[in-house]
Amino acid sequence: MELISQYDKLNYEDFKRIKFDRELPRHLDYSIDGEGLFTLDEKDAPGCDSLINTLKSWDRKSSADSKGAALFAIAYYYVVDRSQKDWTNIQKLDKQQCVEAYQFMKDYLIKNFGRTDITLGDYQRLVRGDKAIPLPGLPDVIASMESEPWKNGQVRGRQGDSYIELVRFTKDGPTIESINCYGASNKPGNKHYEDQMELFVAQKTKPMSLKKEDVYKNAEKIYHPG
Repeated sequence: MELISQYDKLNYEDFKRIKFDRELPRHLDYSIDGEGLFTLDEKDAPGCDSLINTLKSWDRKSSADSKGAALFAIAYYYVVDRSQKDWTNIQKLDKQQCVEAYQFMKDYLIKNFGRTDITLGDYQRLVRGDKAIPLPGLPDVIASMESEPWKNGQVRGRQGDSYIELVRFTKDGPTIESINCYGASNKPGNKHYEDQMELFVAQKTKPMSLKKEDVYKNAEKIYHPG
């Protein structure tokens, strides 16, 4: 995760890179301290050594192809669930709780995916209608993504980055770029119902204009309501 304090002045590209940052900080700052997951000795959780090594070597970036991010996401939702049930008063995961978390990860992966080396995009999906694509992001990164249970052990994005509009004010007027997590239409079957999903997960934007002449020039259809 980049620190703004390292910059004397931000240019537009610096700003965009920070805005789209999907990396967790080196030290996590949650209500429950889970750093023990990254320091657990492999001998303490027999059969989970590959998972422990994957999480220890994870760069804390939540790209769709990250195996470490997949494990962290599963562990995150597991700890959140336990904290609402029988871990209500804990402030830090102890060794036994970390072992339990790793055993849960292993059992969950084998049951739902048949293997333990899945990526975040295998686990987390951006879903609309019949379309589902790999979805990067985690809770509490700057470009955040929180998910909810979906099907077959997978989760789907529920809350986080969604509609994004970036505006630069220049001497020639505003320059606008935007992206929607799904598309501009809320009507199933419309070609714009989910046509921005790939751009969204790639953190790409498209030009946008509020000038009447541009709107008319690029309009797919012009009609009088009513």
